[in-house]
Amino acid sequence: MNRLSPQQNNLRSRRLVAWLALMLLPLAAGAAGAAEEPPVAAVDDAQEPQMETRAYEEALGVTSEEASRRFELRNEAGWLNATLESEEGDTFGGMYLVHTPAFQIVVLFTENADDTLARYVEGSVLKGVAVARTSLVTQRDIEDVANSIDLTGVGAASVTGFIKQGEIVIEVETPADAEIAAQAVASVVPDRPVPVRIEIGPGTPTPDVDIYGGLALSGCTAGFSVIGTRQGILTAGHCNDSQTYQGVNLPFQMGLNEGRTDAQWHTTPGFVDRPWVQDPYFDSTTPYYLVVTSVTPRSQQMIDDFVCKYGKTSQWTCGYIISKIYRPLCLDCPVDATASYIRVYDDGVDISDAGDSGGPWVHGGAAFGVHSGGVGTGVPDIHDGYYTAINYVEDDLNVGVKIVAP
Repeated sequence: MNRLSPQQNNLRSRRLVAWLALMLLPLAAGAAGAAEEPPVAAVDDAQEPQMETRAYEEALGVTSEEASRRFELRNEAGWLNATLESEEGDTFGGMYLVHTPAFQIVVLFTENADDTLARYVEGSVLKGVAVARTSLVTQRDIEDVANSIDLTGVGAASVTGFIKQGEIVIEVETPADAEIAAQAVASVVPDRPVPVRIEIGPGTPTPDVDIYGGLALSGCTAGFSVIGTRQGILTAGHCNDSQTYQGVNLPFQMGLNEGRTDAQWHTTPGFVDRPWVQDPYFDSTTPYYLVVTSVTPRSQQMIDDFVCKYGKTSQWTCGYIISKIYRPLCLDCPVDATASYIRVYDDGVDISDAGDSGGPWVHGGAAFGVHSGGVGTGVPDIHDGYYTAINYVEDDLNVGVKIVAP
């Protein structure tokens, strides 16, 4: 059964020095103090970059020659930024600088990143220094979201586009303002996932409260953190579409419990969506969770792959893929289910129990699927598990699993 919810600019007009000083580091105190000495002629064009270069050398521990080289490159990047804003506005996501361990200029696009950048840097000094990366957000997206919020009349609202993180954050004061903002955003975001997070003031959890795969929801288990029109969390499609976490309602967005997909997703207002999955292992960097670093589609999942899931009842259970063509038949099973679900077994292990539905299946840090249910084995209290392949979930719900690239 389907469940669908209603849902550059002329940079040459100013010196790049000021812009890049904001991006890189403040001017050294000595350079700032020079402006306070009694009347002297203004710093000329040759002196000003020398002063900033010296501050950069001290801050980064590089030679004067290297600092000068980097400043020349960043100036070229400024021209490139202006050009891309003008000519590639539909896909250009901005650019930022990486200073260590090697100097790079990262240029972001929402699609065809490598090919697009190559057209602009081929034969220039930026070739080999500028690198292309994919982003979910364009600078135009940020402007459109900001303009949409202005039109709502919500007084105390701010919009911040975080280029490096690929995220747009809207801050409002009340839950009512959040709903208005969400509707405004839904009217302007393009037909692709754009991560927009709305942070609300009193009456909701603080942004320090994390939500991620394996945590217990009111009816089922939280799956992977995802990005759709906004950020959210997955669970199984056959679960009730009214889900809460820590007593806070998670607004339903879309769900399917038919054919090849048993999954739904909810937004998570007031929570911080983390690309994590709960696990039973403690270490100092990832205590009781693992980081999701990739997505493995069904076509690349192999028989006898060792996979694990976290469910709120049976918790961390693991087994081996024994079939990729399992068709579930039961009262809550997907309507007209296809023989495309993935079944997992391990001798003597009860892999699935009530309440585990929606839990994330992983292989190392790779997302494999969303838990759907259990299969009797003929042995009391011992069940195999089966899940929806993660690429089917992404495609059918128009979301993307949130990952941290290794």
